[in-house]
Amino acid sequence: MSPTGGPLPGSAGQIMYFNKPADAALANGANGQPVRPASGVAQTDAPLRAAETPVPDVAPLPLPPPESRYLPPQGGGIAPPPPLVVSLPPQPALAQPPVLALAQPGEATSTSKKAIPPVPPEFVRLPSRESVFTVYDDKQLEAAIRERVLRDNIASLEKQIQSATDPKTIEDLRARLDRDKKTLTDPGSDASYRFPELPVVSPPGVTYRPKTLDYAPRQVLIEPTYVVHRRLHFEERNAERSGWDLGPMQALVSTAYFWRDTLLWPQSLASACVRGPWDTNAGKAGVGCPSPYYLYPLGLTITGTAAETAIITGGAFLLP
Repeated sequence: MSPTGGPLPGSAGQIMYFNKPADAALANGANGQPVRPASGVAQTDAPLRAAETPVPDVAPLPLPPPESRYLPPQGGGIAPPPPLVVSLPPQPALAQPPVLALAQPGEATSTSKKAIPPVPPEFVRLPSRESVFTVYDDKQLEAAIRERVLRDNIASLEKQIQSATDPKTIEDLRARLDRDKKTLTDPGSDASYRFPELPVVSPPGVTYRPKTLDYAPRQVLIEPTYVVHRRLHFEERNAERSGWDLGPMQALVSTAYFWRDTLLWPQSLASACVRGPWDTNAGKAGVGCPSPYYLYPLGLTITGTAAETAIITGGAFLLP
């Protein structure tokens, strides 16, 4: 609707009023009935208010069809505006780089015709074997360094003389040049090119003595990787060290080992007097480590066998 209460120009239809109390969720229809939400139309069946004058409907304006709405008018009308023409200032022309023509196979180019200058020989010539493998002593090294410094100074002075324009400066440069040339032939004539004397660390004839000779003696503790213990005369290595268990037969096997060691006990004691009463675990399996069931040798010795024979023979005579 227009601000005056009537319909908008160019539109046609019915006038609809909406009445919605402040505490209501929907607008009311005719006679205070709520609007049907499914219809989507609010109060279409309500009569006009008595206080207002009905406004007649306005006929719709004739409009051209959509496909011809934006075409230029025929036979008069408002002409379309002329196209906007923007004139830019002339831009300076950019110089295009020259196009290099690729040389075809068999054609000679200007680059190939130009000869490559040779490299000076001083830049590619290897030094002599004497210069590479010669080792100078102190005097020869000082002379070589002094000669190199003098030749560099002479070359620099000659260039300065050629570029100088002041007669006083040229005279001073020539005097320095003559002095360096004289020093080059006679090193002793100029003391400024002499190396300082090396300090005397020790007088001649003194024998060199390293300071490590005055250090206090040091002790180093080296622990062996084995254990030394007294000799075990009654030891069953398979059962006690390796953990072998033969079940019900273990009692009989342990008893047999005990009586064997008891019979050979005098021999073990006698051999200990010669070899010592010590033994080690070197070469033996660790305690509890799995190892095969070994049959260890008896370890008979000449001294032990003689003592064992004497004891058994003497016991036979003593005990009838």
